[in-house]
Amino acid sequence: MRSRNALLITLLSLGMSHAAWSSTAAGNANSNVNSREVASALGGLKNKTYDLEQAPKIRIASFNIAAGKVSDMTAIAKAIKAMNVDVVALQEVDKLTGRSGKLDQAEELAKLTGMHVAFGRAIDFDGGEYGLAFLSKYPLA
Repeated sequence: MRSRNALLITLLSLGMSHAAWSSTAAGNANSNVNSREVASALGGLKNKTYDLEQAPKIRIASFNIAAGKVSDMTAIAKAIKAMNVDVVALQEVDKLTGRSGKLDQAEELAKLTGMHVAFGRAIDFDGGEYGLAFLSKYPLA
């Protein structure tokens, strides 16, 4: 399960990197990324193709939650909800560390936002784990 989540996080990170590069290269860093760009970065579309103009759109955001420096998960959840995104990539996420009061920050944010969660450990830290997480309106396999 852990390796599957790590693979998912890696693939989504690559997709976000590609999408950010594509938007920047096109001179529009703030444009919405469409699902075709993300699917292309992840190895192609499976069993369905769309006309680019009619393709479903997916909104992706990145949010550095600053691990132990921010303790108000309710405020972070409110900010995520206000972004109205389909997927949010979270950096500096604590999972059961001493500095965060043994709180699983990703799970707490998933609960507060009603989103699905995947966490990827970067390092063991302060009695817990520290890493990256994804929150998604859609189930993460």
